[in-house]
Amino acid sequence: HALVEMEAENVRTTVITAVQHMRKFMEEMSETVHKLDQVVQRLEGVSNSEVEELGTADMARGRVQNYFQQLRETLQLQEAAAMTTVDTHIRERLCSLRQLQEDLATSLSQVE
Repeated sequence: HALVEMEAENVRTTVITAVQHMRKFMEEMSETVHKLDQVVQRLEGVSNSEVEELGTADMARGRVQNYFQQLRETLQLQEAAAMTTVDTHIRERLCSLRQLQEDLATSLSQVE
């Protein structure tokens, strides 16, 4: 009988310890779920009738869009400057070629 009582006490102790571990594990899981909810909310942002707050995902998208918009604007300015440079060079070359053409025509007319 004493042996059965000892074994029953050991089983009770084991069960109580297991229940305590399980409670602690459940609390930790609940805390983890809460933290994950907070992370998701920060990523997605808050949108309700009282508050409209962008999440970090939307802010990151906005920064990327702004960055590439600035790149496009810079590229357009550089393109315009390059086109102006090319146009100026072409005008100068055409002017030089026309002048050379006139000079050659004048020289030819004097020889004939």
